[in-house]
Amino acid sequence: MSKKISSELPMALQTIMNAAEQKISSAGFRLTTGRAALLKVLITSNKPLKIADLYLAANKITKIDRVSAYRIISAFKEIGLVHSVGDGGFVFCTHFQEKEDHHLYLVCEDCDNIEEINLPEKFKMTIYQQIKDFSNFKTHGSIQITGSCQSCKG
Repeated sequence: MSKKISSELPMALQTIMNAAEQKISSAGFRLTTGRAALLKVLITSNKPLKIADLYLAANKITKIDRVSAYRIISAFKEIGLVHSVGDGGFVFCTHFQEKEDHHLYLVCEDCDNIEEINLPEKFKMTIYQQIKDFSNFKTHGSIQITGSCQSCKG
């Protein structure tokens, strides 16, 4: 049934879905219909979604209980498929196939659109090194920069 869920995606998203499915499988998880539904919701959203919204959207695709949704998102976070952003929202990690765990997000304050940007590793490490040098704070995870996206700044 998960193949039916993923086959409804446009080709570019289908490629991402296939790679994410492989990541799930290589992490030792079975691709259940619930996991496939949550994955589809995350991949097709350009906004951070709270767990309740993820649950409701996935439940429109296939029946899934709330506790399973929480556990699935937790597993996705653990294997690097999703990140927590903002005030409790989750986004699909578009760079999940990379080894590094430092991510930079641009978050639009007007429309809640979020974009994960892929800067050269040297640049990202400079930012994180500056943070460490300035505050002696060891970083891991993401940096979020808020502002207005191109669509909203007009």
